[in-house]
Amino acid sequence: MKTCAIVDLLTNSKTSINEHYPKLKNIQVIGVDISEQRMHLCRNIVEKYHVNKTTCGDEINKNVKSRISLYCADGKTFGTNLFDPSTLIFDSIVALEEEAQKGERKRMNKSARARHNRKLRKVVSDEMKSKSNHEGTDKDDVIITVPLFDHVLVDAECSTDGAVRHMMHKLKKHDTACTQNLKLTDTNNLLSLVKLQKDLINSGFRLLKPGGILVYSTCSLSTEQNEDVVSWLLQEYSMDAYLIPVSFADEFKIDDNKDMIFEGSLGGTVRFHPNVVIQTEVDFNSRNAMFGGGFFLAKIGKRVT
Repeated sequence: MKTCAIVDLLTNSKTSINEHYPKLKNIQVIGVDISEQRMHLCRNIVEKYHVNKTTCGDEINKNVKSRISLYCADGKTFGTNLFDPSTLIFDSIVALEEEAQKGERKRMNKSARARHNRKLRKVVSDEMKSKSNHEGTDKDDVIITVPLFDHVLVDAECSTDGAVRHMMHKLKKHDTACTQNLKLTDTNNLLSLVKLQKDLINSGFRLLKPGGILVYSTCSLSTEQNEDVVSWLLQEYSMDAYLIPVSFADEFKIDDNKDMIFEGSLGGTVRFHPNVVIQTEVDFNSRNAMFGGGFFLAKIGKRVT
C-alpha cells in the first residue's frame, strides 16, 4: 500500500506534492523484500490499483509516466555486486502490456506465464546494459550497480510491538501473546533484529543520491530499534548523513488528543504513541476505542559533497 501511495502522490494531478516537482516527467518506484509471501501480496495489490482497469483509479497526471518494479531480494545487498537482478517478479510496464492483450482471459496459462517470464528477463537484461557503468562504491568497496535513488524508504523489519490492534488480536487467541514476543524479550533475538535494521538502513543510505532523503520507520516502541539505529547511521556516515527534523502542523493533530505525536529521544525524530482514545460508534462493543498504533519515523538527508 505504501508503494501505491507513493505513486499516487507523484502522479495524481490533484495532490499538492506536484507543486514541488513541476518538471517531473517520469518516476520509477522500486520495492524490495526478501519474503516471497509479502512480495506476492504486494504484487497483487499493485496490480489491483495500478494495472487492472476495473479497480485502479483514473485521477492521474497524464504528463507523468510511472513505473513500479518489485524484487523478491535481500534488501541488505540490493543494488550491489552481490545482488541478483533476476529476482525481479513484477514490472508495471510489462503488466500493462499484458493487461491490454489478454482480453477476457482472467488467468495466464502455461505459455502466457512463460512469455511473461521472458519479458521480465528482457527487462532485467536491458536495464543491466543501460546501467553497466557503476554508479560508485561505498566505503567498504561494495560496488553499486544501480543508479542512485532520489528518495529511499526503509520500512524496517521490527518486533511489531507498536501494532496494537495486531497484538490485541493475538492476545484474544492466547493470553500470553504479548509477553512472548521473543524479538523483544530474548536478548539474542533482539540483537539479531537490530543488526538487520542497521544493515537495511546502511544499504538504503548508500543507494541514496547526494542531496537525497531517506526515511526510516518501524512499528516498534523500542529505542534500540528506533533512535539507536538512526544514531548509529549518523555516526557511521558523520560526514555525509544529517537528520532532518520532522514536525506536524496542528491540522494533523486530533483536537482533544494532542499527545498522540511526540518527539523521539533523538531530537527531530517522531513517535506516534498508541495511547489516544476517541469516541466511535462500534468498536469492541465500546464507545471508547484506541486510535492508531505505535510508530517511529526519522528523516535523514545525504550531503552534497
